[in-house]
Amino acid sequence: MLGTIWLLSLALCIFVIYLIYRKRQEEENGLFLKLLVYSFIGAFSLGLNGVKLPLGFFIGLFIVARPNKRNRKSKQYAILFGLLLYIWSLAAPAAGQAWYEREQAIEVQADNLYELSFQDMWAAVDAEFHLAGSAKLERFETDYRSDGLIDGMRLEFVDQDNEGFVHYRAELRGKGSKLHVTRIRIEGPWYQYDRALEMFWFAERLDSFNLSALKPSGSDYPTYRLETREGGYVSYGIKDTENYVVDEGGITVLEDDELPVTGFWLNVCGWNAISGQQERYSCAASADFLFDVEYS
Repeated sequence: MLGTIWLLSLALCIFVIYLIYRKRQEEENGLFLKLLVYSFIGAFSLGLNGVKLPLGFFIGLFIVARPNKRNRKSKQYAILFGLLLYIWSLAAPAAGQAWYEREQAIEVQADNLYELSFQDMWAAVDAEFHLAGSAKLERFETDYRSDGLIDGMRLEFVDQDNEGFVHYRAELRGKGSKLHVTRIRIEGPWYQYDRALEMFWFAERLDSFNLSALKPSGSDYPTYRLETREGGYVSYGIKDTENYVVDEGGITVLEDDELPVTGFWLNVCGWNAISGQQERYSCAASADFLFDVEYS
């Protein structure tokens, strides 16, 4: 892809120089090559304390400053074109980064958590961004009503390609069928990547269980929040709290004398409304659910 862009840019530069050449004031041997050289001179810059100065532009103007210079105007145009290339070299990386990190919307069927296919949603994200097949979970959180209607959802994951790591953030904002996704390239290593769960596995797990059953015991609450506590397997040893093991056999209570265990940790919180000028909620009851548990 980058090679194609480079070849197209080179072809465009040669075409512009050709247009300048056609506007020459008189015949001159090797003028086309000279115009190419003048454009390269105009694009030359000198780095000083991290700042690129357009030194070549002023050198080029000095070279063609003589009034009797043959095809002086054409050569000045070539130098000016070189200056434009210099400006483009400064602006292109920032423009490319802004385009790469722009928010993109993906159509998904995600109105109700209990009916949502996470595998289909993940497949849509994978297809849109052409992921490298090694995306790992970083964070997942969703707010929903007692009937499963989704109020919001946030998903963060990290993918690895030939250039390094890319962090993605996807959001469902209120009621709607569009997943808003942004991404940013990460400089340096991502140490938790190796121990994080693969996204396709996480999607399969969420689809394989009855999410409506993942609730704290007791009364129903108007809204719930389901979230991951870690992006991978953890050692879990919290006692005197409501915690469960989830497997193909269903949901069973995790007793304190069975701790610690290793597994994937989800937390579900039941929220109650708080009276006031603005609608707010507080966590009234919480329960931990662990998948793929290994006992000590």
